Amino acid sequence: MIVDDEPWVREGLLNSISWNELGIELTGSASNGRHALELFSKTLPDIVLTDIKMPEMDGLEFTKEALMIRRDAYILLMSAYNEFEYARKAIGLGAKDYILKPFGKEEIMEVIKKARIEIEQSARSKKDMEKLSSIVKEKLLKDLLFNKNIDLADIKEKCVNIGTKLHTGKLVVIVFKISHHCNYTGNISESTIYSNILKHIIMEITQYYDGIITGMDEKDLIAGILQVGDTDLQENLSKYLTGTFHKLKKTYNADIYAGISDVFDSPINTYSSYAEAVTALNYAILKKKEYSFFSKIVPDTNSKWIDFSEFQSNLENLIKSGNIDSIQITVNEFFEKIVEADIYYCYTEKDLLLQIVAIPLSTLCECGYGVQDVLGGKYLMFDYLNQLATIEDFKIWFSDFAVRASNCILQNNINVIRKDIKTVKEYIEANYNKNITLEDLSKLVMFSPSYLSKLFKEEIGISYTKYLTGIRISRSKELLSDYGMKIYEISYAVGYSNVKHFVTLFKKHTGISPSEYRDKICSRG
Repeated sequence: MIVDDEPWVREGLLNSISWNELGIELTGSASNGRHALELFSKTLPDIVLTDIKMPEMDGLEFTKEALMIRRDAYILLMSAYNEFEYARKAIGLGAKDYILKPFGKEEIMEVIKKARIEIEQSARSKKDMEKLSSIVKEKLLKDLLFNKNIDLADIKEKCVNIGTKLHTGKLVVIVFKISHHCNYTGNISESTIYSNILKHIIMEITQYYDGIITGMDEKDLIAGILQVGDTDLQENLSKYLTGTFHKLKKTYNADIYAGISDVFDSPINTYSSYAEAVTALNYAILKKKEYSFFSKIVPDTNSKWIDFSEFQSNLENLIKSGNIDSIQITVNEFFEKIVEADIYYCYTEKDLLLQIVAIPLSTLCECGYGVQDVLGGKYLMFDYLNQLATIEDFKIWFSDFAVRASNCILQNNINVIRKDIKTVKEYIEANYNKNITLEDLSKLVMFSPSYLSKLFKEEIGISYTKYLTGIRISRSKELLSDYGMKIYEISYAVGYSNVKHFVTLFKKHTGISPSEYRDKICSRG
């Protein structure tokens, strides 16, 4: 924006400089400080080029008032030599720079370029700081939610650094779930809808409560920790949540659910309070309520426990048989019983999920496989289960996992040895030249030595010692074709430090000594 009471100065600046080439858009011009301030408050320009001496409101007063409206405005003063003292005062008020009249076109362009560079650098720095602050807050929140062995002193220091007081006062954990049945019809992607809803929740709730709210790694879940003070939590938070959910429903046609933990007074209790919030969230979804407080949950005293052993037996047999359709039907029926019995929102919910997930895991182990054979990589099962919010999420994941476990067993058990015995075989084949003991191998697969010995013979048909000897003799035959190696060197190379013992074993297996084998077989070859 250009401000000067001299028409020829304004017109000259407006028309003689290629503002577009500088990447600058002009928001307007004004002939006095009063008019300039009105225009400034409407357009909020990044840069203001203003004269000092003007009627109605001079450049000093304008600078002071404008910076109260927008603190980061870049105000440049146009000053004559005899107005230098005014320019100095304006700099003291917060103006960025000044240029002495008269000035040329090139001179003013350089000043504007400098202003633009500083503004862009400041914007990048501000954006980077906001991004860094967001990352630090998210990391802090996840530490509080999922780490039950947090260091209270460390938490206090981090809270102070990011400007929050979550290390003091009364706190609650709140968990939000965006319904999968969001029927928004606008031209916006699902991820953008989620991002917008997250921003809206953060903006609304943090108006009233100091806290951190962030999106979790899994889709549709949002979690936070709030400092609630001494106010009537349930009455006030209910009012804010109702208003927020109404706006989101109106804008995105999205159903949002929330669960709120009991009040606690130390960050070290956040881990267990997160479980309370998730339990309350599950209860809200089951009862079709927008939100639920953990303290208000009233368990159904008429609920009966389910015959878990029957489900376990059925599912184990189905996984081994590979009956995929029946696996999915059985899982769905079992979870329907859990919901009907009001069991899953009890505080022992995680224990229940662990019992359920143990069924395909134990079946896999029985057949010689592990979770990594089904899901790949270093899959941290318990960490993943901790992040699942609702029973519906768990059911979908568990059904898929049970089917994959069944496929893994069927595909790999056709003329293929057990996974653990295969691991032992591969270890022997890679380390035959070392002193391998049964104890070493048993530690590899976490079996007792006697059980491993029995299992290896059942699976391979010979004992592990005979298998190891066979590998060593076979390798020594290959080495004997290398006439540069002496017999004792070959003995050492295949794992025998006692050469006489090696020669005896070799003769026992081939009917001839190593030197005879080299003379008769290798020379012929």
